[in-house]
Amino acid sequence: MKCLIIQVQPERHTLCDVECIIRLCKGAGRYPEVDKEEGSSALYLNFFTEDLSLLWSELRKALFEDDANSAWIKASTVIVCDGEELGSELLLHHFDANEALDSL
Repeated sequence: MKCLIIQVQPERHTLCDVECIIRLCKGAGRYPEVDKEEGSSALYLNFFTEDLSLLWSELRKALFEDDANSAWIKASTVIVCDGEELGSELLLHHFDANEALDSL
């Protein structure tokens, strides 16, 4: 089982609405486990799957192709997933466009 994590940083954009992100994910048939780090405003939406490529494709479409919300979602999230090697991570999305991204 592999994990994809959407880290939501609400302070990065005034329109950031975590419940909206969760609704969009659920609309794509994906139901996250939600965690909050103590002492931080960041929330973590954890998705577990056997097929990371399919999961990422569905979430990318649901979140980044939504005209009403994609701009603030892109500006307030970091998305990572498990890499092939134990303990490695792939960076799939970062609010800072200068960050080098990995692909599945």
